[in-house]
Amino acid sequence: MPVVVEPLVVTDAAPVTTAWQRDRPLRVEAFLGFTSGPRVAVQEGLNGVRGMAVIPVVAFHLGYSNLLGGAQLVMSLFFTQSGFLIATLILHEYDRTGAFRLGPFWAARARRILPPAWLTIAAVGLVRLLTDSLPNPDRLDLVTAFAHVSNWYLYFSDAITDAVVEGRSSVLNHFWSLSVEEQFYVFIAFVSLWLFRTKRRPLIVLRWIALVGMTASFLLPFVFDMGEERVFYGTDARAGELLIGVAMATFIVSRPVREGMLRHRWPIVAASAGALVTAWVLFHYARPRTGMLENGLLPVGSVLWVLVIVGAMLPDGPVAWLMHGRLLRWLGQYSYGIYAYHFPVLTVARFYLDVHPLLLTAIVVAITLALAMASYRYVEIPIRRQRLRGRPLAVGAAVVLATIVVTTALT
Repeated sequence: MPVVVEPLVVTDAAPVTTAWQRDRPLRVEAFLGFTSGPRVAVQEGLNGVRGMAVIPVVAFHLGYSNLLGGAQLVMSLFFTQSGFLIATLILHEYDRTGAFRLGPFWAARARRILPPAWLTIAAVGLVRLLTDSLPNPDRLDLVTAFAHVSNWYLYFSDAITDAVVEGRSSVLNHFWSLSVEEQFYVFIAFVSLWLFRTKRRPLIVLRWIALVGMTASFLLPFVFDMGEERVFYGTDARAGELLIGVAMATFIVSRPVREGMLRHRWPIVAASAGALVTAWVLFHYARPRTGMLENGLLPVGSVLWVLVIVGAMLPDGPVAWLMHGRLLRWLGQYSYGIYAYHFPVLTVARFYLDVHPLLLTAIVVAITLALAMASYRYVEIPIRRQRLRGRPLAVGAAVVLATIVVTTALT
């Protein structure tokens, strides 16, 4: 039975006093219309989730590990939300057109992911040519980051020893997570193409593939007695976090399911709030070298983040209220650029500036935000919306590629 959104009536008994209350019908409409229109409807709460997630990552790298030593858990949130959104886009396209095409899918992913990544790699390569003093990447760091396989390179090289034992870290170490996501996008694209061409009920089959694959991925550390680094960097061990997002999408993509969630929202709201509090507690205690990562932290974190994501999409509750906050949504808008640029900026700033940690934090945050905003406005959005295309785009891509090739060859 469809959910009827009643008009908002202001009475003396329940006056509408805040913008949050006034905007509730818009949030209900956005949630119910998530996949009901020609395009997937923007969920402002999910922007807030991204904004919240990028804060502990940057804080951890800045050295505030005593407060957020378990910020590694937040990567589960990025992976789970990525799996959820990418599966939603795929299922929505199939429902709307009856087909799934690899070309447009990968073109859209390239427009979304490659510009900040390529700019970062090219800039790091140029810095590497200017000085040998910085803990800059070697040739394989540049190549593997560009090829989106840096997670495996970091595991099989001495990069982990450099970062953990000797206190040195490559400027491109943070590209490991982008590599995991890109490898997963290749996998999910081919699986979806196969399902939509051969199966009568592809959504159901995709749901079971996601659930079985998720379970297998989460069991790998126990079955093969994997160490912390193997779990942290391995695509197979991290795939469960992405697949739980895919499984989540196979349910929420249905409007009747969303209508049912809206009718019974308060238990979900309570569970979501509890999950967010639990996750922040784990941020403090789930530190590296505690053994939690290889002993069940990933499935626990993924379940918590599923509840948080659902709570952020619903129109009511403390999680939705928090994630719709202006600051978190603003940070979420620039979160990808912040993630891509903050670590190289921090590494260079630490080398050249001998200042108080709080002043260093202020400088790094200011430069990172400026770069992320400029990149978003002048590079990412024009490319994503295809306002920048043709010869200017080809010339820009050629310059970046040439920079990467030259700096890699000369390193």
